[in-house]
Amino acid sequence: MQFAVTGRSLVVFLGTAIFALAAIGANAQTETVLHDFTGSPDGAYLQSSALLPLAGALYGVAEFGGADDHGIVFKLTNSNGTWDETILYSFTGGADGSYPIGALIADKAGNLYGVTDAGGSQNAGVVFELSNSAGSWQETVLHNFGSGFDGANPQGPLVFDAHGNLFGTTVIGGGLNGGTVYEMTPVNGVWNETVLHSFGGTNDGYLVYGGLTLDAKGNVYGTTQAGGSNPCMGLGCGIVFELVAANGWSENIIHQFAGGSDGINPNSKLVVDKSGNLYGSTAYGGGRGQCAAGIETTTCGTIYELSPGSNGTWTERILHRFTGGTGGSEPDSPLTLDSAGNLYGETAQLGSNNGGLFRLSPQVGGGWAFKLFFTFDGANGANPEGGVRIVAGTIYGTTIYGGSQGQGVVFSFKP
Repeated sequence: MQFAVTGRSLVVFLGTAIFALAAIGANAQTETVLHDFTGSPDGAYLQSSALLPLAGALYGVAEFGGADDHGIVFKLTNSNGTWDETILYSFTGGADGSYPIGALIADKAGNLYGVTDAGGSQNAGVVFELSNSAGSWQETVLHNFGSGFDGANPQGPLVFDAHGNLFGTTVIGGGLNGGTVYEMTPVNGVWNETVLHSFGGTNDGYLVYGGLTLDAKGNVYGTTQAGGSNPCMGLGCGIVFELVAANGWSENIIHQFAGGSDGINPNSKLVVDKSGNLYGSTAYGGGRGQCAAGIETTTCGTIYELSPGSNGTWTERILHRFTGGTGGSEPDSPLTLDSAGNLYGETAQLGSNNGGLFRLSPQVGGGWAFKLFFTFDGANGANPEGGVRIVAGTIYGTTIYGGSQGQGVVFSFKP
């Protein structure tokens, strides 16, 4: 669970964890470490770092490491079965940004876009673009956060709409200091930011760690880790929200988590299926197991579905409740939906063990079958959090920790 405003605090907190060697015997036969991070001048600690598959390569960010230990953007290229790393950019911690986090996205020309949690003119993070010119990558800061009622500390990944505008979130900042949803619009080569919603009002959510999902109509969906009308661990249980563009942007709270058998602390981006159903995870709650949540103990997390009904109503269904231990816990990553309708995700299991990979498969009759099919052992990675990508039947992902130096890996898994 992310209590702190920045990913750096989570890294420091978890960096003291001792990796439990609890591997399933077959793991080594199916998982491959594509790159083992070693710290400066290489990267370190892939906080919420999903991979971007692009033209046969894998792109990502490491929050720490690089020439100045303020993080990197990297590329992995497959050469006859060996994955070679190229560092495309090392952040300096100054005006260019500091501590990149989340996933990269790309436009049609292959330019890369992402965010840093800190740095920039106000030391509150930036939106950046990396452009390739004859093999040399150049960074452009598109926006500096932290001025006036602007947001601060972006951690969720960006997303493009159909018109080429960028949408994102900030953990804090905005008019009520509970975080924001913002839009970046290009005009004659200059990107202008507009805050679409500031969180923190009565019964509203706050602490927006996850990214956004857009539906076919351009409506915007996301989650807040805390807030809502139901108290959980003193912070509120969190919400799922919708932003609708109609004479300005208006917020609809489509679900308020309640704890108990319901979830607590939705941290990650939602995924939408062809029918408009939303799927997501909560790090805690569900009413099963006993899992550490900072200084408190609570239940171990859920996977949920939200289905749209008439008159703007949404119905929640819990697809799986985690039990902790060998059953997995703390599903703190975005889910991935494959072409067959299966959901793939990760259990972070922060502070208890090294985490794992799971699949939920829809069954005849409406149920979902859960399988935890891989458990990390520390040496091959520990504490995945970014979400997985599936390319030609192979699963790719990252871990915050683990590997030979304990500073994270990129892995592949062939089912």
